Amino acid sequence: MSRLLRIDRVSKVFPGQVALDNVDLDITAGSTHALVGQNGSGKSTLIKILCGYHEPTGPSSATYFGHGDLTEGTPLRLGDGDAAAEAGIRFVHQDLGLVDGLSAAENISMGAGYIKKPGGRIDWQAHSKRASDALAELGFTDLDV
Repeated sequence: MSRLLRIDRVSKVFPGQVALDNVDLDITAGSTHALVGQNGSGKSTLIKILCGYHEPTGPSSATYFGHGDLTEGTPLRLGDGDAAAEAGIRFVHQDLGLVDGLSAAENISMGAGYIKKPGGRIDWQAHSKRASDALAELGFTDLDV
């Protein structure tokens, strides 16, 4: 598999707390990566830097090697959500953002926006199709959305 993203020397310091200290990470295309560690080990902080919620502290770098609208070897601006989106990088955050009691289609619609019929009513059939199509792209074809 080929390298997709290289991150070098990522640090993040909050007042009185070092959350990340010179983290390096290689992500390869076609693979799944999981961040595992104790509470407070910096997992969420690293993801928040990649998706643009936090900026790293001090010098760091990231290089993007393919896919999306960027060319191979493009420097990626850490702490910039638009840069991550432009590179086609997406994140699956902890399920705390999901609403129990709502379907997958309804949860997806809360983040992606609502498709409406003429007259302003929500088109739930279109929402179910969008959710099914998105999950099928990930290889999940037998789910009741």
